[in-house]
Amino acid sequence: LDENYNYSNALCEEITTEDNQMFRITVREAYFSDGSQVTPADVVYSINSARESSSRFSSRLSGIIACYISEGFVCIETSSTNPRLPALLDFPICKENNRSIGCGAYVMSNNEGIITLKANTNWWKGLNMPYDTIYLRGFESLMELINAFNSKEIDLVTADLTASSTLGYS
Repeated sequence: LDENYNYSNALCEEITTEDNQMFRITVREAYFSDGSQVTPADVVYSINSARESSSRFSSRLSGIIACYISEGFVCIETSSTNPRLPALLDFPICKENNRSIGCGAYVMSNNEGIITLKANTNWWKGLNMPYDTIYLRGFESLMELINAFNSKEIDLVTADLTASSTLGYS
């Protein structure tokens, strides 16, 4: 989404629809972190994975009744008209049958328990990222997390604001 909350195409070169119920997506030339090209099959796999009940994206994609490839395009059919569907397609695209390989700006790695995000040299946008490496850390308790943040041991905390136990700071 842009600064006005309108969707803008990222990995989709074009999204077309005549009835806001059947969408046809042209996938732009882009590459995964391992250097392989993003294909329509990868996009269909990612959409169908995001639709699974265990996915955090499943509720927003519940109106999708089919996602498949036709004539080289990704096709999505919805149960009812949904002109905002393109705005809901803002989740990660991963390689078919290998969710650990993505095409985003950073690549996750785990080296002896130290989890990092490293700038993706194959990122399809080709932009320089502000940080070469971002260190990730998990915490056992909410209090441990708050103490680490307050003592400046960590710089950033993410929180799901829709969760029932949202973090609060004063």
